[in-house]
Amino acid sequence: TEATDPCSGLAAAPPPPDGGPGLLSEGQAARPAPAPVTQPARSGH
Repeated sequence: TEATDPCSGLAAAPPPPDGGPGLLSEGQAARPAPAPVTQPARSGH
């Protein structure tokens, strides 16, 4: 599944000490974006 899902692998892999924040920011930014928008809309809290 890791090889099939490059996005999942990057997010699942720990943040490397070599320019980790840069890559993590891009991968996480795309993930958390839809998460918060779907949570409040679905939860309706």
